[in-house]
Amino acid sequence: YDLPSMEELSKVVIDEGLINGESDPIFIYEGEKKKRA
Repeated sequence: YDLPSMEELSKVVIDEGLINGESDPIFIYEGEKKKRA
């Protein structure tokens, strides 16, 4: 569980693929574009 220590993290996108175990969450940081985990 790393979210509290991730600086400048703005949003975490959770989609159907993540719920089904097929993909990773997408972390969106302030001032950056999408970044897959």
